[in-house]
Amino acid sequence: MEISQTLKKKIKKIKVLALDVDGVLTDGRIIVNANGLETKEFDVQDGFGIVLFRKAGFKTAIISARSTKAVMFRAKDLKIDKIYQDAYPKLAAYERLLKDLKVNDDQVCYMGDDLPDICVLKRVGFAVSVPNAVSEVKQAAHHVTTMAGGRGAVREVIELILKTQGKWKHVLRQFLTMIFFLVVLFWRTTAVFAKDINTGDLNKEQQFQGFNLQGYTESGEKSWDVHGETADIMDSKVKIHNVDANVYGQKKMNVTADLGFIDQSNGKMRLEKNVVMTTDEGSQLLTDSLDWDRTNDLVSTPDKVFLMDSRLSASGTGMTGHPGLKSAKLLKDVSVLFNTAAKMAKGEKPKAIAMNPSKIATITCDGPMIIDQSQSIATFEKNVVAVQTDRTLKADRLEVYFDQQTSQIKKMICLGNAKVHMVTEGQLGQEAKK
Repeated sequence: MEISQTLKKKIKKIKVLALDVDGVLTDGRIIVNANGLETKEFDVQDGFGIVLFRKAGFKTAIISARSTKAVMFRAKDLKIDKIYQDAYPKLAAYERLLKDLKVNDDQVCYMGDDLPDICVLKRVGFAVSVPNAVSEVKQAAHHVTTMAGGRGAVREVIELILKTQGKWKHVLRQFLTMIFFLVVLFWRTTAVFAKDINTGDLNKEQQFQGFNLQGYTESGEKSWDVHGETADIMDSKVKIHNVDANVYGQKKMNVTADLGFIDQSNGKMRLEKNVVMTTDEGSQLLTDSLDWDRTNDLVSTPDKVFLMDSRLSASGTGMTGHPGLKSAKLLKDVSVLFNTAAKMAKGEKPKAIAMNPSKIATITCDGPMIIDQSQSIATFEKNVVAVQTDRTLKADRLEVYFDQQTSQIKKMICLGNAKVHMVTEGQLGQEAKK
């Protein structure tokens, strides 16, 4: 569907979709049975569109001049955020919506079909009419749908907003992941349920064997997978035993742990007990717990952390970083032991502070300490102490640069206060005797 650049700018601001009911969510017919009870027909594709819209982070609302139990049931089933019935005139309910959801006119899309809707349509950032609306409503709207009210019009607008804001493909990926999860769950549950029918034990708490879950990029390539020996299914959450997970791409990363918890609603995973993260380059992270946000490509923990690669072994308390350990921040109580086997790079001269970078054995600091693998830099902050055989450096901040070929320290830069303490041969002998 081709739309103007002006309309695209309006749609890109939308955060809330507000809907009339009769003639928009339904085809406008009101069905009353012999007992005087009113029923309504709703479109299933509209309903699923609202589910996808909410998963993409948007808010939804209903503003109806009438009040029926059928609308309330449908709204609760779809988890619509705000429901305003008996709203006549509708402008008062719309004002409440702005305050309740903390948005302004430009951030609201409203769909209507009849004269009571015009006052709201003239206020909102994106005003939408259905083709079965009265002519005055169509004239007040920025856009008229192709599909009729109660026959897919709401789904059409939802897809238009998601695609214009560039969120449609992300929503599809989430949905495909959810479908895979449900297929796995259904297959495991059916097998176990059949077994329990044979044994006569229908109330037994179940534990599923051989759990697998996968995610894919927009181009169809596998981006991650999670395997488990057993899994407990609890609504949208999964508890996995003996986790073995992989992240794919330019660099591969493997994570293992005794326990894992996946929240399907937000795509986050928590790992606990004997957590080990290993990159394809040999870097490793060990900790007691790790929170892995796959959507934002972040890992974090408040616990004690051990990091190891060809250049150093580091420990600290608390960490944030990216999967693959391409960058990591140890938050406090940092201690680093360096691999000092190689000599200084050819032509490298000791710095004016009289510390030979290639012979630095350990560095400690209060933290944080930041490792940037792409730049081969480690930055230490607060009460930094660097120790080599016969001298100690103290500084406010220290930047350590590594040679990308040898992985050894090639230079250091001190920032702030810096002081070197020399140790005599006699003192060294005394320290050795101790």
